[in-house]
Amino acid sequence: MRLRVRARIASLLDASGAGSWILAARARAGTPWLTALTYHRVRETPGSGGFDDGVVDATAAEFEEHIRLLSRDFTFVGVDDVRRWNDGGSLPRNPILVCFDDAYRECHSLVLPILVRHGARAAFFVPTAPVEERRLFWWDRASYILGRARIARATLPRFAESQGGFVIDLTSEAARAATVRRALRLIKDEFGLAIDGFLEALAEACEVHLPLAAERALADETVCTWEQLRALRSAGMDVQSHTRTHRVLQTLTPEALADELAGSREELEAQLREPVRTLAYPTGKPIGPRRDIIDAVVRAGYQLAFENVGGVNPRFLRNDALRMRRIPMPADTSGTRFQTLLAMPQLL
Repeated sequence: MRLRVRARIASLLDASGAGSWILAARARAGTPWLTALTYHRVRETPGSGGFDDGVVDATAAEFEEHIRLLSRDFTFVGVDDVRRWNDGGSLPRNPILVCFDDAYRECHSLVLPILVRHGARAAFFVPTAPVEERRLFWWDRASYILGRARIARATLPRFAESQGGFVIDLTSEAARAATVRRALRLIKDEFGLAIDGFLEALAEACEVHLPLAAERALADETVCTWEQLRALRSAGMDVQSHTRTHRVLQTLTPEALADELAGSREELEAQLREPVRTLAYPTGKPIGPRRDIIDAVVRAGYQLAFENVGGVNPRFLRNDALRMRRIPMPADTSGTRFQTLLAMPQLL
């Protein structure tokens, strides 16, 4: 009920153009919070190119419109600005932090030219193993396999869905989409899951042959290279950690957790030749009461970390530097709805 009310209010604000008025007023008076926005993929046209649809947030034209609107009413900040603010410094009156998770190739080919054109900046959070090893992200690998399966139904008995095994149902497009969602949920939620083992079993059951050379060719089409990430940094963008393999931290043993956190920072620092002190949690999942994870983040050398569950960061209250909030961008967000989101993020 509350979600429907909020959606109705947001629609009324869209129709009235009130978001634009509110932002114009805040441009003069100042915004009482730091807003951080999270994108993943920006494509020339809608669609995922055969991979995970859920990570395509905007077309290039939509993203350029977003950046144009942000340039008018906000001041772009970087992760170092946010870190200094958390240490007692200050921010501009209308600060905005634009984030990209996962390091898709379009970050360099599409996003960077748009940012440069508008004098904007962004922070790019990188899972280092796919970049280093030239492998598909695990969510794209699962979507690729299930999208090319040659069977209609199967069960993977070794992987628990309430101990009954993972059921593959590809009897319709709706069933296929539901199976993709369940596969990704299993990877995100199952403690200690051997992801490569699960995906190899999935490919075998689906009769999809994806040799390493073929996967690397696909990765070259979708995943940034180190050279491209260094180019982002040279253009004034932030390049920071999204762990090594994008595992949900709550599903890891202490040893694997340490490797995901420290290993990513070490690989980034070796490639960028500069300190890396900021982390975006994989899937943006809130850490909640898990003090052991926060302690591991600190031990790995991070001073700032972002979740991705919505909300803003009050400018005049103390924020938890290791639980900073970001707003995940809804797909296909028009300029009018984008202004409403910025003006009243509590509604979305």
